[in-house]
Amino acid sequence: MWPLEHFKMSIISATLILASRRSEILCLFAS
Repeated sequence: MWPLEHFKMSIISATLILASRRSEILCLFAS
């Protein structure tokens, strides 16, 4: 099992990646 801190970091990084992709898609639709 992973340590709790590593688990938190992986979740945070995953959400940041999803957020950046979502913003890129919104920019494409806006333009």
